[in-house]
This record gives sequence, structure tokens and C-alpha cells, in this order.
Amino acid sequence: MLRPEPRLHIKPERLSGRRKAVTIGVGFLCTDGVVICADRQLTGDAGYKFDESKLFHSIWTHRRLVFSYAGDPDAAQIMFRETNDNLDAEMAKIKSGSHSHKAHTALQRLFNNNHAKGLQTLIGLRFEHSPCSLFKTSDKKVVEGLRECIGAGDGSAIRYVCDFLLRGNLTVHEAEIIGSYIVSVANRFVDRCSGGPDVVAIHSHGGISESTVGVFPMQQEVFLRCEEQMGKAFRELLFSGGTKGIITQ
Repeated sequence: MLRPEPRLHIKPERLSGRRKAVTIGVGFLCTDGVVICADRQLTGDAGYKFDESKLFHSIWTHRRLVFSYAGDPDAAQIMFRETNDNLDAEMAKIKSGSHSHKAHTALQRLFNNNHAKGLQTLIGLRFEHSPCSLFKTSDKKVVEGLRECIGAGDGSAIRYVCDFLLRGNLTVHEAEIIGSYIVSVANRFVDRCSGGPDVVAIHSHGGISESTVGVFPMQQEVFLRCEEQMGKAFRELLFSGGTKGIITQ
């Protein structure tokens, strides 16, 4: 029986010539789905900058896939199509194991590909009647993930923010907020990283949601106000030697 054609969501090419992405990408495996967030800025060799989504996703009757990247955008689109078109066939060759295990093995085979060189990706998957999965790739290496950063997000400062904020299990809604905040921090402090945050979530019930306008009205102002309150409370706690209780409003 023929499968229906998948719905692909890829932004069209805007400018010719080589492009590169100094990406901040973060992914979360949640209690009720998987979330991936990314910035939007691309830079051409001539130094021009423009916005373009770094999040692709596809919808099949039996599968949902979301994909983000750091590296060459053309190589990323090739690997997205390679993954989307051939994942099921590679998984069918694996006789036993969970969907997550089969997907991991299949992705290792698919990313044994010259186009994967210098590329980092985050891949979220959900198969019908199975839990969601998150994978991180770097060149030809593929690992299963829980909370992962790529590109500019793989630096020490952003890792500190992630470790500080990511305590305990997250829901999709909570991950959308935390991911948006982490991308906003990178936008302020990482060169050639700006725009967004774009957010795509695969929910455990199979639905896909996406946002390019933020999780809150006036989101940046909300984040800055939260930082001000957190900084004040943190200073008071430090100055007391850790003995003063923090009162939140």
C-alpha cells in the first residue's frame, strides 16, 4: 500500500551563494513531547545578513519529524531530506528493538555521509503509538539526547544557563519558555546569532505546534524583567552567605 506523501516544511532559498549559520539550537525531550528552538540569522560570505528558519519539519501518517542544524544550510537541507526520505527504509532493516533504538541505528547509517561533515543537528521524532525521541548529531556521530545544545549553544556560558535552569522534568510548555529564553540570551551575547526564537514542538498525542513570535506578549521585556528580579534575589542570597530566605512575588 502506498503511503501518502509527507508534508515538508522547508523555507525556500532566498539568496544564492554560500551561506553559513552561527546557530544557537536547543532541544528538550519532555514528559509530553519534544521541543526544539533556534535563532534565525544567516550570514553570506560577503558579510550580508538575513533571516531564515533553521527549523524544518515533516508530517507523515505514522511519523512526525523536526530538524534543526548548525553549519552549512545547504548540507543541512540535504541531510534533512535524506533523513525524511530514507529513515523508514533503514529502520525496516533492523529486526528488533524499540522505535527509538531503530531510529538511532538508522540515523547512524544515514549520517555516515560526506554532507554531514561539519554539521550539527537536533532531530525530534515521534512514531505512532511510541514515545517521542530526541537525537543530536555532530559530523557522523549520533547520540540520543535529553537536553541538548548545538552551535553557539555548545559554549560554556550557555551551558551554565542551561544547567542552572534545567532542573527536573519539563513539560512541552515549560521547555518552549526555557528554550526561548536561552535563545534570547545567545542573541544578546553571541556574535552573528540573532532572530527568533523559532520553536517547534511535537506533542505526545502526535500534534505539531510552531511559533515565530514568542511564547509571551512582549517576550524580551518579560525575560529582562525576570533577570532583574533573579539577579536581585541571587545577590541577597550571596551576601547573606546562603542563609537568607528568598521571597518571590
